[in-house]
Amino acid sequence: MSRDGSSVNVQGVARTGAPVIFARLTSWWGPLLVAATSVSALGALVALWRRQFRWARAAAVTQVTLILIGWGLAQFPHLVVPDVTLMNAATVASTQHALLTALAVGAVVLFPAFAHLFYVFKRRPQPRAAGRRAVAFGLLVVGVTAALMLASAGRAPQRAPEGCRGRIVIVRPLHGAPLECVCEAGMLSACFSPGP
Repeated sequence: MSRDGSSVNVQGVARTGAPVIFARLTSWWGPLLVAATSVSALGALVALWRRQFRWARAAAVTQVTLILIGWGLAQFPHLVVPDVTLMNAATVASTQHALLTALAVGAVVLFPAFAHLFYVFKRRPQPRAAGRRAVAFGLLVVGVTAALMLASAGRAPQRAPEGCRGRIVIVRPLHGAPLECVCEAGMLSACFSPGP
């Protein structure tokens, strides 16, 4: 892969403008991920050239997935470096349970409807096999959602210090700087770094 002036310029700007992300993207796994992404991109182009559209679609999906995985790994555990982490952006456990329940119920309704639509409008000489695959995929998504719900149901929310109700407290985690946390119904809710 050749480096032109623009890619070198982007790397220079990233080194000074986003040092945490740059350091992680240039760690040991970065070149491996770039190589896998490049192979996926070339595979998509070759498949398009040969008019093998299913393989091209699969290679493009793989390429985008690898790009998103690299981005996520480069920022982990931050959502917005350096202020918002996964931990302090999380909501109350009751909201998480309600969201997962709504997703599970929606998946039970939505995926069979998608399977029926594909069966009706994308019918092939073997429509039952395609319909079965769509139903199996829908059941897989419902199963994964149910497993996530069960896993999060077993995780108890972290208890807040005594006398904590409707106010902000300072919590000292095992590792790292102290956090300001909101107490809601005796449980720690959102936590943030205190800032300057």
